[in-house]
Amino acid sequence: MIQLNRQKFMILLLSAGFFFVSLLGASPVRSEENGTTEDTQQAESRKGFLDPEQKKQMALAESLEEHEKVWLDVQYPEMESPRQVLAIARSSLLAETHGAILLLHDKEQHADWPQIIRPVRMGLPKWGWFTLSVNLPDELRMQQPEREFSAKEYDQIRLSDALKKNLESGSRVRNEPVSENASSAEETDSAAEDAQAEKSAADESVDINLAAASQEEKPKIPYTLRAISHIEKAMAYLRNQNYQAVIMFVSRQSSELALEYIKKHQTELVSPGFALVMLEPNLPELYIQDLSKWIGTDFKPPVLDIVDSDDARADSHAELRKLAFERAGTQNYRQIFMPISNSKPFHDSLNKRVRLWLEKVIPGVKSP
Repeated sequence: MIQLNRQKFMILLLSAGFFFVSLLGASPVRSEENGTTEDTQQAESRKGFLDPEQKKQMALAESLEEHEKVWLDVQYPEMESPRQVLAIARSSLLAETHGAILLLHDKEQHADWPQIIRPVRMGLPKWGWFTLSVNLPDELRMQQPEREFSAKEYDQIRLSDALKKNLESGSRVRNEPVSENASSAEETDSAAEDAQAEKSAADESVDINLAAASQEEKPKIPYTLRAISHIEKAMAYLRNQNYQAVIMFVSRQSSELALEYIKKHQTELVSPGFALVMLEPNLPELYIQDLSKWIGTDFKPPVLDIVDSDDARADSHAELRKLAFERAGTQNYRQIFMPISNSKPFHDSLNKRVRLWLEKVIPGVKSP
């Protein structure tokens, strides 16, 4: 009997031990490398997923190799803390690197967009170029729906003596309970006084400025300012890598961002250290009218304008764009036509045409 009880005691003791071990296993485990708990890491991930733009960046980062990820600390205007922006780097596959190419994707795409951007960023390193594709901010998410009615700037509220007294004293009125012994005459007089006070204050009103609160809100940062901040940080990263030649490859609507960047940094962009490649550039009419406002006069860095030969509408825009660059006095501008498609033969041909053009305009660059 004593032996049987001892066996039961050992079974209970082992069960209790397994129970405490399971409790310890469920508790947060602290990482020795970074000193953070798993719960903290999960909280940071949840915080990132609250922002759709950050959510897209995190999903893209998970699909990349660690050596490809470059996180840039971008400082937006009028913001206290910097924002992390993902860029994708790919080193030259040759022993000698000719220079760096910064790729800017079209609006509402990302840095590894399967059309144009990914084939170029992965193809040109085979010919001795370092490529960096930077994520640009979202634009559609920042757009506010149009209001059907104008925003109310002022509203009115009618004041009674009681409310005016509360506003002047800065405290709320506490309704004292009526004593059970109060006479009906007193109740009647009190009600009459209140009615008279409300009647006398019926015409009194106070204007409340509703626009003041909206004016205190910080204005949303425009898309162009945010995008230029991304580009400036990416260009600073490439300059810190000591590349003598930095090429900017832009797709469609990002050509407008490239010209905005050139306008802001004209004195820094000298030939042959800089060149611009535009694929199907989409420039507003304002740029076409006087391009010198953005690139100045006698722009020396080489410019390659690639037009879709299968798009009949692109021909007229291409002609206007060519005349605009000529009026601005661009010294090294070239326009070529190619049948643009989402196919491997086109991507191979695009990489070859860009590579051969760079070999002509960038001194010291030769085919291996």
